[in-house]
Amino acid sequence: MASDAYPGLSPLIRKKILASADAHHLPLVAMTDWHGITGILRTWTAVRVPDSANLSRQQRAAAVLEALRRHECSNITPIVVGRMNQVSFFRTVFAPFIETIRYGLGLSLLRLLSWWVWAIVFFGVATVLLYFGIHPGRLILAVALVSMGAAIIIEGLKLLISHFSSQAPYFFPAQIGWLALALGSAAVVFGIIDACRTVIRR
Repeated sequence: MASDAYPGLSPLIRKKILASADAHHLPLVAMTDWHGITGILRTWTAVRVPDSANLSRQQRAAAVLEALRRHECSNITPIVVGRMNQVSFFRTVFAPFIETIRYGLGLSLLRLLSWWVWAIVFFGVATVLLYFGIHPGRLILAVALVSMGAAIIIEGLKLLISHFSSQAPYFFPAQIGWLALALGSAAVVFGIIDACRTVIRR
């Protein structure tokens, strides 16, 4: 898979990719950069799967992969909504504001309101913490560190489970899993220590 957002492949790397694709009968897919399921760049690849309504999610995924492997061009359609032009100087200078507004326009009213709800919640928590003499910034960062560490630990455990259950028998997932456990545990420990120090120092 090649992304238009990250150009600059060396001729040697490009040659190896093409050779590998040819040897393993893999289709090469070019796409634009993509950030999450929202389709913020308004680019998709539509794959038509016959009788997909009667298929399970796994069966649909398998059918999509099979269509890509067989190069079924008649069932694969790239979709782009809107033009992707050269970014103007004005838009570059005011990018933080313009891109925030553009992103907000693509959200539902409820999701947009949730921004304000969370902003009010954080402001309220910060006010209460300041009232009790606790530095809100450090405590919030410590809680975020613990949360991030816990999330990394969970993902690491998933990789280890998939490795030891033979779903991913090669060793790379196990390596990443152990590394994730170590880094996640360190983040949780440092976050808890920093949170305790922040509360005690008040």
